[in-house]
Amino acid sequence: MREPSWQTECSVETSAPLEFAWNFMSNVANWNDPPAQFFLNGPFANGSPGTTEMPGQPLQHWWLREVLSMESYTIEFPLDRAVMFSSGPLSRLRMVARGLRSRSFLKARTPRAI
Repeated sequence: MREPSWQTECSVETSAPLEFAWNFMSNVANWNDPPAQFFLNGPFANGSPGTTEMPGQPLQHWWLREVLSMESYTIEFPLDRAVMFSSGPLSRLRMVARGLRSRSFLKARTPRAI
């Protein structure tokens, strides 16, 4: 993916041990964001597909990419990418959620002047 046109990011630092944080975040059953429900079809590994179910909305399909055990992973959505886990120095753990949009995605959704 080329350099994004738009990016947003939020992060939180924690003193939780890296192994605990990785084991928690790599278990999709721990992802709690009601009313969304998350399902992973396969191991927590590169290429495994998953879905997000939201009441009244179509299934959102996604794939795990760039899974580096105990370090980071990427969840790839159609037209969008989000990095969901990133570690900093081992003494402090930084968890990052980042949303990226490509120029073509933004251009297709920008209202045009009449």
